Amino acid sequence: QTRYLKAERQPARRRHRDDGPLLIIAGPGSGKTRVITHRIAYLVRVVGISPYRIAAVTFTNKAAREMRQRLVPLLGQAAEQLTTTTFHAFCANVLRREGEHIGLDRDFVIYDDADQMALVKRALIELELDPKRFPPRSILSGISSAKSELLGVEGLAHRSASYWDEIVVRAYERYEDLLRQCSAVDFDDLLLKTYQLFDRVPDVAQKYQERYVHFMVDEFQDTNVAQYAISRQMARHHLNICVVGDPDQSIYTWRNADIRNILSFQDDYPKAKLIALEENYRSTQTILDAARSLIASNTQRVEKDLWTRNGSGVPIVIAEGYNEEEEAQFVVREIQSLTRNQEAVGDIAVMYRVNAQSRALEEACLRYGVPYQVVGGMKFYQRQEVKDIIAYLRLIANPDDDVSLNRVINLPTRGIGQRTLDHLARTARDAGTSQFAAIQALSGDPFTARARTSLIGFGNLIKGIADERDELDLLDIIDAVLERSGYQRWLSDQPERSEERLENIQEFRASARDYLHFGRAEALTAFLESVSLVADVDSMEDRADAIRSSRCIRRRAWSSPSSSWSAWKKDCSRTRARWTTPRNWRKSAASAMSALPAPKSVCTCCARSGVASVAAPSRAHHRVSSSTSRRNYSPRPRSPSAQAQAVSVRQSGAAVKCRYAPSARHPAQRSRRQPETK
Repeated sequence: QTRYLKAERQPARRRHRDDGPLLIIAGPGSGKTRVITHRIAYLVRVVGISPYRIAAVTFTNKAAREMRQRLVPLLGQAAEQLTTTTFHAFCANVLRREGEHIGLDRDFVIYDDADQMALVKRALIELELDPKRFPPRSILSGISSAKSELLGVEGLAHRSASYWDEIVVRAYERYEDLLRQCSAVDFDDLLLKTYQLFDRVPDVAQKYQERYVHFMVDEFQDTNVAQYAISRQMARHHLNICVVGDPDQSIYTWRNADIRNILSFQDDYPKAKLIALEENYRSTQTILDAARSLIASNTQRVEKDLWTRNGSGVPIVIAEGYNEEEEAQFVVREIQSLTRNQEAVGDIAVMYRVNAQSRALEEACLRYGVPYQVVGGMKFYQRQEVKDIIAYLRLIANPDDDVSLNRVINLPTRGIGQRTLDHLARTARDAGTSQFAAIQALSGDPFTARARTSLIGFGNLIKGIADERDELDLLDIIDAVLERSGYQRWLSDQPERSEERLENIQEFRASARDYLHFGRAEALTAFLESVSLVADVDSMEDRADAIRSSRCIRRRAWSSPSSSWSAWKKDCSRTRARWTTPRNWRKSAASAMSALPAPKSVCTCCARSGVASVAAPSRAHHRVSSSTSRRNYSPRPRSPSAQAQAVSVRQSGAAVKCRYAPSARHPAQRSRRQPETK
């Protein structure tokens, strides 16, 4: 392994172990991905392990893809034989091959968060539980927590200690019945059922245990109970498990991550070797010292001393504004300063804790002509038109999928009302079948002749395409759905954003081309599985010409008093942090803001209200006093189209006459006193 890391300066990187359990504590910016990839290369090239017998799992598709890309230069074509994937994708593959041993249909569908919510709401209705008193989101959270701890309905029932717990158990039981009825699993099921498969069918477990001589896990501090249990199952035969992580970076407890997994690893594997990567290649010593002063108060951690060769760097700056507008102005001032010093705008990120805090930042960026991109908007596969087509495809692959059926049965409109759907659900429940099966066996009552005709027509549509599945390739199936259902024609007739939605459909169709090499029978299943496994964190699209503004999740890693605001000031004073008080900053900010260039295409109040077609602000009309507008202003939310127009005008630098004359009352000022002007 030294051969593959000989250029590295960190001695810990060159220590290696061919076999046995290995725990690598990788501090932030210490190059852990490089360590994993070079360890794999060492095992293949030097030790002689077949790449087919090595598995490396991580948490996001993006991380898995990056790992594969780094391995190609090291291993060439041999990298294609490696199993580098996410936990959920690994488990989905196992269940697709072996799930029949525990009664799972091979064509099962994977429900995302929206599908799960729909099923929980249906379960509450059938149990006659008031969703206002028992919020579906809270119920689903309880079910997810139970599954991540490998608890089925009976296991959770034994642990229930309150009336709320009993309600969750009842909802859990009905939720599971509905999943089985729909031949579906949720994301937590992928882990839970894989564990159950290995636990209940030893022959299947042994097959995978013998195949994978080495099993590696990245970001181990973010594993939950189920993921750690599966990792231990996979390493039971050879005991060659390598985990990489850092308990100081555990931030996903809200997703049921259990930090005890990494802290107790050496207790579970007494012969495990510990290697700590302490050199940071990313940050300055000032930043590392500040981070250490905070995280050192954690009682549950593995001690390490982060250091860097990057020098001390500039002091940390803490600026406290009087309100969110002044905070936003400070951010813009810093951005302007950086860009004047030849920093690329796309290299700047602004993080905030909750989405509501983006308003002031977005307004400030618009006001001063700073291009930006909000990360975390709607994902491509979550767009309405894309989810509609996915629902059609799911129903073709698995007619028992009631959630998908309810989404598209009246899309486009077929004259099937809610009353008919209620009758259909009741009929299916009484017969113990799926709603599609109930459609296939329709009789007279309680359906009207029109409703019965519409239901039968929909059933024939789905059955017709499903019967041709072995004769059509994946693109032909998508085209058949768009044409025969009338969805594409219906979408074209929509007055709003029809062109954009049709483009999204074509983009979705193009993404299916990557699955044409599968057999016609397997292509649809493989494509739907891939779509379902796209992680939220992978949805960020790189863009080099805009500031990235993203929500920063509140972390609960620091439990000591030093995580408080006053203690943070004190800690930073020991680490060369520069503290800016509101009084002093206000003076410097006022002079700095006066030096900022005036916006060229969007004025202050028009930008606030989302008006795009405006020229530079005039003193008589648009400039208002800060005392009246900045502190008391509450803007109307901009529509997506208005925001897109504002971005377009801003980037082009065009000066268009403002549609609101000076004498007219601006939308941002309606129903309130006209502010004073200068």
